[in-house]
Amino acid sequence: MQLEGIPQDTTPSTGAGLTAQYQVWPVADPTQITTLTHTLDPAGFEAAVSVQNGLTDGQTYAWQTQTVDGSAASAWSAPCYFAVDNTPPSAAPTVTSANYPQGGWDKGGAPVQFTFGANGVSDVAGYEFGWQSDLPVPETATIGAYGIPQPVDVYADTKQFVPASTLGGSVTVNLIPPSGSGPMTLYVVSLDRAVNESTQSSYAFYVSDTGPTVTPPTPLPGFDKTPSSPSRPTARCRRRARWSATRYRSTAAPASGRSPSRRPGTVPPSWASSSTGTPVPG
Repeated sequence: MQLEGIPQDTTPSTGAGLTAQYQVWPVADPTQITTLTHTLDPAGFEAAVSVQNGLTDGQTYAWQTQTVDGSAASAWSAPCYFAVDNTPPSAAPTVTSANYPQGGWDKGGAPVQFTFGANGVSDVAGYEFGWQSDLPVPETATIGAYGIPQPVDVYADTKQFVPASTLGGSVTVNLIPPSGSGPMTLYVVSLDRAVNESTQSSYAFYVSDTGPTVTPPTPLPGFDKTPSSPSRPTARCRRRARWSATRYRSTAAPASGRSPSRRPGTVPPSWASSSTGTPVPG
């Protein structure tokens, strides 16, 4: 246990620094006083001492401090109090859900409503929760100016901590599970007034996929199959066929024996077969 005070002196008599002196005693027996000192302290800065031994779990203690400067000493401060609590909650918390049954499937899209319970432990002050099993260590203080500790309310972090409705009570929260579908697990511990952690509880459930589905056509198209009816030539192809027939058609020689005349688009008779009309290279 660490005790901290800030020695002050408006008229220092020496340049050797100040001494912070502490007294600690159990509230149940004020005669059992332990005195501790911290020397060479500059005025206005933190002076800390540690109480190493003699503290009993479950007991409440009082302490006070004064500033000593050479042979002069200030009056004692008003007493402060602390309780020793080294015992974590004796049972893991209960975890239930109203809309996502444990071990069951449910559609996503809605927050999961969880209720955390103290499981019969009267000293539970709140709960810590997360989607990973390695929950972070609660931060109870930070170091401020001049090295002076500043208390931190762990329940100010609403993403991972929530206070119980009463000491030893339950609480209901609405949580958004991680993105995606499939198995999900929430991990929860109870916290007592000294922020000791209980053993861990877990709550597993399944979230169905809410994405759109794509159904292929039935039957599937066959890219290697012959069409059921033959293709018909286009008008362009038909015109070209007629033009080719005209080009290779010959005219009969006139009776006079003169060379046959050719109309535009025709070829000499030597390019055509007299029996079939099939073009023959000349």
